[in-house]
Amino acid sequence: MLAHGLARLRRFARRCIDTVRARVCAWTTPRPRTLATGLATDLVRRRHDLLLENAFLRQQVIVLSRGSKRPTFTPRDRALLVLLASRLRTWASALLLVQPETLLRWHRGGFRLLWRRKSAPRSRSSQLAAASGIAVVRTPVRAPRANAVCERFLRSVRRECLDHVLLLGEAHLRRNLGAYVAYFNRARPHQGLGQRVPVPGVSPGAARHDADGIIAVPVLGGLHHTYQRAA
Repeated sequence: MLAHGLARLRRFARRCIDTVRARVCAWTTPRPRTLATGLATDLVRRRHDLLLENAFLRQQVIVLSRGSKRPTFTPRDRALLVLLASRLRTWASALLLVQPETLLRWHRGGFRLLWRRKSAPRSRSSQLAAASGIAVVRTPVRAPRANAVCERFLRSVRRECLDHVLLLGEAHLRRNLGAYVAYFNRARPHQGLGQRVPVPGVSPGAARHDADGIIAVPVLGGLHHTYQRAA
């Protein structure tokens, strides 16, 4: 009797897990566009974006044309798809063979491999920082919260910026970090400061609370927004 009850409980739990997994996949899979909607969108897009999307789709067709039942991506395929996706804003909707999370994982794996090769002769973090041209800042005396503040900021940078951007090099990384740091200090509300910003700008007037005349300015290609009064 007890064994029969446990078996029923296992089957019920398995069905619940399968249902949740199916719904998560449905939520995270980009919705396909209709022919009319896609045509209307393509008519107003730049030729540069259309060429990039065409190359992105063609590379996936090349992978499918190899004849295997399950698409097999070589390191060259992965690198090329990551490179094209970094230049294409609508890459997630044009990705048909794998999930967007898979492409982001390939991207992070490539950077881990690059850093592993650079840091292979050295094991200590200070030596790695010196080799990368990074200045090591020591924790101030009698400031136990300094490490926590630094770690919290690095977590925000990763969750709100780096996990959503495909980076191609140090210059690209610096541009994105510069844009995010400016947004973080001048526009992003902070709970620890009472929903204020660390570097306040011009003090807003009473009309600031009126929804009319407020415009949204995209940051990092629309990943975040700042809001200001229209001129």
